[in-house]
Amino acid sequence: MEPKDKTPMEEKKVHITQRQYINGTLDVQRRIGILRHTPFVMVLDAIVLFFSIKWFLELYIGIGAVSTVDYCLFCALVFLGSFLVSMFLSQLPARFSARARQDYATNLVIKQIRFVHFYKDRFELSGVGVNITGYYSKMIQCLENDELFIFIPDRSGLSYMIPKDDLGDFAEELHSRMQREMGKRYHRMTSFPGRKDFGRSFDKGA
Repeated sequence: MEPKDKTPMEEKKVHITQRQYINGTLDVQRRIGILRHTPFVMVLDAIVLFFSIKWFLELYIGIGAVSTVDYCLFCALVFLGSFLVSMFLSQLPARFSARARQDYATNLVIKQIRFVHFYKDRFELSGVGVNITGYYSKMIQCLENDELFIFIPDRSGLSYMIPKDDLGDFAEELHSRMQREMGKRYHRMTSFPGRKDFGRSFDKGA
């Protein structure tokens, strides 16, 4: 077994804001949680709505009227489609955001993390009563968004977030290193509908 490298490549002081924690939590859900199904749900919803409207118009044009049963079925399909859109683009993100806000307010570990040390094979987060070691080889995902590097050790929802602004120029080097070290486990996250609204709604107290 190789001895631990005791000389860090880089060490930085870090602080995770509430807004960063909320958006990081949403990205974790988008990658490994229920929100990862959003694209599939949107495509399925569009297909169902398209064929429902097509069926209803053909029925109406063909016989000049529709039965109460057909009309109720059409309304139910439209309602279901609208409900799924609302659920995945608004309600679920809002629920995860509210939970993340509460976690940030009550989780002392998040606030106690003050320093990050980067080594060739791992990173270490430390602070008052906190000492967390994360080996790159044991992370199932490494996500990067506009503000954070997010390391995910398992599918429980646990993640380690490191603000890019606190890393300075080293953020670019870490980006290249994670692409190389993590391979297919590295993902660059893009924005999504509603994200900026959720972030702004929790700016106070960040």
